[in-house]
Amino acid sequence: MGEIPLNMRRTYTKTENKNGERVVTTVSVVRTAGYDPFTHIPRHSWESNGVDEPRNLQGVPRLVEQSKDFEKRALERHNHYRATHGVPPLKWCTKCASHAREHAQRMARTGKFAHSGNPKLGENLFSSTSSGQLSVSAERAIDAWYGEVREMRFGEAIPRNLSRVGHFTQIVWKDTSHVGMAFAIGGNTVYVAANYTCRGNVIGEFHRQVFPPKNWKGH
Repeated sequence: MGEIPLNMRRTYTKTENKNGERVVTTVSVVRTAGYDPFTHIPRHSWESNGVDEPRNLQGVPRLVEQSKDFEKRALERHNHYRATHGVPPLKWCTKCASHAREHAQRMARTGKFAHSGNPKLGENLFSSTSSGQLSVSAERAIDAWYGEVREMRFGEAIPRNLSRVGHFTQIVWKDTSHVGMAFAIGGNTVYVAANYTCRGNVIGEFHRQVFPPKNWKGH
């Protein structure tokens, strides 16, 4: 594939069989002055797509100004769905938004899509990858989370499929009163985080906190 141009990034993948499963690992390699990345990554064990990109597309979150419009639309979308379920509207929480922004930037920087682990806040995450122009939309993330309503079994103290409905239940959790939401861009991926207080999804409380929509004709 030839040498990586200075200050450019190239993506490499390696496929292995581990415990009978096919595992694909992806790394991004950046060549800078005085640094040969292949002193740490054996070249012969990785395959490249041969596409070189500017180094700032990976590892450094793009600093994008988060507009008040994004915050307004995020709050309105949450409260639109909460009204549908007959629970009080949320208020904007600047501390929650600050935590969400820090975590979104962390995900953008590391490429690791995972929860922050803050035990005091509820949290919903969303990411979207595009080979073209990235689109940042609060509604798109919230709609994806709310879409889990299709699998919700209302009236259960502990949903049997909690892992598939937990984003939805956090949005409409009755006692949650505040939300903050933010995004960051890393490479060709948008990372969105929303944090809530008080946190929802308390085991044993779903039947007291999550209600069907007013016009529900489901399960």
